Amino acid sequence: GMGSGAQPSLWEELPRLKLPTQLIVGELDRKFIALNRQMAAAMPRAAMKAVPKAGHRAHLENPTAWHETVLAFLRGFSIR
Repeated sequence: GMGSGAQPSLWEELPRLKLPTQLIVGELDRKFIALNRQMAAAMPRAAMKAVPKAGHRAHLENPTAWHETVLAFLRGFSIR
């Protein structure tokens, strides 16, 4: 029930998302690289990063690079 084909499409809502968003994909996952590029183009404050030497499960296939990508994104914020 959680696969992309089972969930309702929310593509039309993407332009309304104003929060900074980091889209993360494995560099070997061609299908989701293409989808994430489309998502990033539709979202006003989104960027996409590709995790090297990883496919669809980037967080498991290259956890160090995935972790560094997440931390770099979070470091861009300050709590006041």
